[in-house]
Amino acid sequence: MSSFIVHDVVVLPGFSATTGKQMGPLMNLIKRKLQGEDFDGLLAQNWGRFARDQQDGHRLYAECLNAGLLLVTRKDGLLAGRQSWIKRGLAGYEEEGYTRNEYTMALTAFTKYMVSVKRIESDPLSSLKPTDRSRLESHHPRRAHSTVDLAARLDAAARRPEHELLLVRRGPRRGTTTAAVRPAALERGRKRGCERRLAYLIAVWVGLRRKELRLLEWGDTHLDDGGVPRILLRWDTTKAKRGDFVVLHPQVAEELLAFRPARFSPADRVLRTVPSMKALKADLAFAGIDYGDRKIGYADLHALRKSMNTMMAVAGVSQRARQTQMRHTDPRLTEVTYMDGSHLLKPIAAELARVPAIPEPARSDEATATSGTTDDSVTPLEGAVLERIAPACSILSGSTGGQAWRPIRWT
Repeated sequence: MSSFIVHDVVVLPGFSATTGKQMGPLMNLIKRKLQGEDFDGLLAQNWGRFARDQQDGHRLYAECLNAGLLLVTRKDGLLAGRQSWIKRGLAGYEEEGYTRNEYTMALTAFTKYMVSVKRIESDPLSSLKPTDRSRLESHHPRRAHSTVDLAARLDAAARRPEHELLLVRRGPRRGTTTAAVRPAALERGRKRGCERRLAYLIAVWVGLRRKELRLLEWGDTHLDDGGVPRILLRWDTTKAKRGDFVVLHPQVAEELLAFRPARFSPADRVLRTVPSMKALKADLAFAGIDYGDRKIGYADLHALRKSMNTMMAVAGVSQRARQTQMRHTDPRLTEVTYMDGSHLLKPIAAELARVPAIPEPARSDEATATSGTTDDSVTPLEGAVLERIAPACSILSGSTGGQAWRPIRWT
């Protein structure tokens, strides 16, 4: 623990920059330290629980230390919280604007708290502002799957565990699926494949994040109670710490019913495991799908959430229904962040084709033949214009030589 403690170092972010609310143990420890309690001992006692609650806790701590994002506090207040020092640390995240903004907001939130508890007289980071989100480029862009790729991915997830068991990796039969495997092992492989397929299917149709998938219980599902098939998410399992309902598509509702054991407890987890990144990439390779890069976008687990919104948009689902299903409070997230416009080309083309074309202008000879007028005749519109502008035109042009002023027709 000594590597994290220098005098009375407070390591950020232990504060949720996205919601502006406390993330949990770390912020409570900071407050207790400011109240005079033993911070080092409390941190040592709670470090394991904090790291379990925040899976990337160690990474965040390490990044904070590497970037120099430490606030050193003593009895005389904030010693190291100087804007130039903080900005030098944040400069290390030049390509990761969202990460830099998160740390910036966490730091400024903490200094505001220090002012509120009267540990410091003024906020030294008052002018430190996050970068405008419209100017940020995503460091890890995601792409939506087509329905063809989704079908291939679900099929690969179901078949690959059994295929891996049967695959011969050495000898003259290398590469064939003729390995001698016990029936019990094959059955476990098939069940693992069904569970992995269901995990992807829930991620597609329900839009659950990795942690939400992992904590989903059978008691959260309402599949056969006579109402609309749905999932009621517990507030403490969601990212926004808000209880939400999500309507289930018939496909995922049927597969959940088929997968649910005959005897279960409401507290039982729906999924024993959620596919790891290694398993996810192996499934994609088995399906012949590129994992992606920054140019075309990544096809990770969270990309399935983007796929759901894009599929609903292509099918003509209303914006409000999509926003509710995605559990977004800001419609810009639904329409911009979680929308892959490349899948909307055909629907846009179909809508655009319904717009009438711009008519071709009638030729002068055709207009003469149909109206029976000559080029020297004056149309009613031209006559109305002449009444207004003829006097002025006569003055400007001088004598008209006995000829009435007429507008020029361009043919």
